[in-house]
Amino acid sequence: MELSRDRLAAAVVARCRNDHIEPPAPGQVRRLVGKAVKDFEKRFCRSTMDRLSHATRSRLEDLVAGDGPEEGADGDGATAGGGRSHFTELKTDPGAPGSESLLAEVNKLERVRRLELPADLFADVSEKLVDAWRARASKEYPANLERMKPPRRLTR
Repeated sequence: MELSRDRLAAAVVARCRNDHIEPPAPGQVRRLVGKAVKDFEKRFCRSTMDRLSHATRSRLEDLVAGDGPEEGADGDGATAGGGRSHFTELKTDPGAPGSESLLAEVNKLERVRRLELPADLFADVSEKLVDAWRARASKEYPANLERMKPPRRLTR
């Protein structure tokens, strides 16, 4: 599983040469690799979403939107932490060790467990790919996630 587009392009050229085929021009190779990566990500997102129950999908959507009252939220439905989405709260640093930070981390863990993600969700996916998507999600703003189509949004 290769994630670098440059190395993928080099592999395409090497494969063409190995098969005694004239490699496409560099611009064409970049476009082919870009299309292949886009198609792969689309299939990956769709297969991930297909493995989630309807209830889990709904809870993931609520996590990103953060608009429903939940444990840790105040009475009018605003999320704890000044209106941030629950997803943003999950990404926050635990801070200095102490009883408050420990309780906050336990609450985060409980929120993740309530999602009821399948234990084997990424069993057939390389750790390298999961790590790359995890890194993307950690940098993502909730507003950007909300604009994504559900398969991509729920996979992040």
